[in-house]
Amino acid sequence: IPRWEYLVSALIKMRPTCISRLAATSIIASSCRVRVRYAPSPTGYLHLGGLRTALFNYLFAKRNNGDFVLRIEDTDRARFVDGSGEQIADILRWARIEPTEGAYFGGGQHGPYFQSQRTDLYREKAAELVDRGEAYPCFCSTERLSRLRDELSRKGMPSTYDRHCRSIPKDEAQRRISMGAPHVIRFKGNANSFKSIFNHLCLSVPVRLLKYMVKVEGRKRCCSVWSKQL
Repeated sequence: IPRWEYLVSALIKMRPTCISRLAATSIIASSCRVRVRYAPSPTGYLHLGGLRTALFNYLFAKRNNGDFVLRIEDTDRARFVDGSGEQIADILRWARIEPTEGAYFGGGQHGPYFQSQRTDLYREKAAELVDRGEAYPCFCSTERLSRLRDELSRKGMPSTYDRHCRSIPKDEAQRRISMGAPHVIRFKGNANSFKSIFNHLCLSVPVRLLKYMVKVEGRKRCCSVWSKQL
């Protein structure tokens, strides 16, 4: 059996009807070109579930004459494994799931396709949110956040942030930042939810999902971006 057919056969066993339905799904009325992306983290071997996600995106793009983009989420430097990004690309080639554009596949017009190369853009946008009062720097240590999670878990409550740094004056926050204090940028939100508008889409996001957008680690200013909350 050709490897592509073998892969599809194996994945169909995992989700009997998903692939056939997805392959038959098309967007009839659309004023823009379909663009889907697969964004794995180069932290080790590619999981079969990740390969399934790539296949679903690939089939949907092909069905709608769209673009399938590979973006590498390489901002988690603590878990980064050298060479795993190239390995992910090799596995996609082996499975005949080749992106239209992206990392390791010739790039494209909408690069860079490595998240770590886009950190200046994220810092700029995060700074704008802070200036507008819609976000704030948080200096809580990993140890404090771990204790907070443990305490909430013991009480049977969902893990959330308690806004400990939300009321720090801007001058004090800037002083800490200038001294190289590790920090993250968090959305302010409110007690229930906040609304964000991207193009013409209005999203209401529960407060438990208000995780940080940008993490700055000491003077190296290594930027980690959590775009999944956007």
